[in-house]
Amino acid sequence: MAEAERLPHGREDGVRRHFLIVAYGIQSHINPCRVLARRLVQLHDEDGSGPVLATLSVPLFTQRRMFPSSGSGVKLEDEEEAADGTISYAPYSDGVDDGTRAMDADERAGRRRASSESLAARGRPVTCVVCSLILPCALDVAREHAIPMAVFWIQPATVLAAYYHYFHGYCELIASHAADPAFEVTLPGLCRPLRIRDFASFLVDTTGSVMGKVVNEAFRELFEFMDEQGPSTQVLVNTFEELEPAALAAMRLHLDVLAVGPMVGSSAEARIHLFDHAGADEKRYMEWLGAQPETSVVYISFGSVWTYSKQQMEEIAHGLRQCGRPYLLVVRKDGRQEDVSRCLDDIVRRGRGWWWSGATSQRSCRTRPWDASSRTAGGTRRWRPWPWACRSSPSRACSISRLTRS
Repeated sequence: MAEAERLPHGREDGVRRHFLIVAYGIQSHINPCRVLARRLVQLHDEDGSGPVLATLSVPLFTQRRMFPSSGSGVKLEDEEEAADGTISYAPYSDGVDDGTRAMDADERAGRRRASSESLAARGRPVTCVVCSLILPCALDVAREHAIPMAVFWIQPATVLAAYYHYFHGYCELIASHAADPAFEVTLPGLCRPLRIRDFASFLVDTTGSVMGKVVNEAFRELFEFMDEQGPSTQVLVNTFEELEPAALAAMRLHLDVLAVGPMVGSSAEARIHLFDHAGADEKRYMEWLGAQPETSVVYISFGSVWTYSKQQMEEIAHGLRQCGRPYLLVVRKDGRQEDVSRCLDDIVRRGRGWWWSGATSQRSCRTRPWDASSRTAGGTRRWRPWPWACRSSPSRACSISRLTRS
């Protein structure tokens, strides 16, 4: 697998660059990884150094949800492989392929081994493995086959700094104050302290959650891998210089960091949706949203991983009524309990908002001349899409070119 593939009609010493982008099987990882893959392929026209191939690899269960039929515009080579004319899609198998999570250490080890073997058996040689955050199987493949590795950090540079310093000297301090959400931690290079409640929940977990421990250890292994590999492992961060200059500069003291964001794609690119939202009345909610005053709407989206109980939804409804502002609430319908659906209907009847059962509506919202807000447990923060002007940022294009030449 580490063997280089030759250009079919190029120089004798030319190497066709082939990136294997391995993504965690959730929507918030897949879409930015897909955008990255497409931009890597486009570089053969920008840097003049020959064609670039990119393959996006996700769990087989996820791939089947991505392409349930050929009506998606993606050519299905067989049940497992696909191509869209720009990039290829080649899933890997964890040996179970049912979308469930491993329940114990032995099962996790077995699935990791199966995933690594499946990735390594894809057949087409690659020159660089790119993984989105915590994918131990990708680390195994890169290490075993001596393939250059890049980590696609799909979150901002400030979040990268928080994780990095947690695993490099600040773990005990943060853990010792995990029960005090207001406690402030000053991390090197960041402009302001972070409160305990600003850290990812599994880093400050006080409940003994098994899942929290598993995720924590996976991140620890990722940073240990980057320490072990040194400068040969690049970190692609979904941000840009103008947004986080201080955090990027601080992290470059420790890692080979490249700012490649924002990875939002263009309005002409079809997005991947893992969840069926047929029947969702998008036209009605967009008309309602367009009728609201500018910068007035609270936007809430529950993402593609967790589901919520009736009690949790009632608490959210109480907060929405208390805020007194119009709101757009996005909740997937898959796995949703019937009492939660009734609660959602009651939210609309008694409140000033609208709920939608489709996938997250950020793409639709950001094409309109209004802003949206998102309310989180830590308070209210503005949600503004990445500025479109930054998509063609020279610094971003230069960073990705540098990756392909390494």
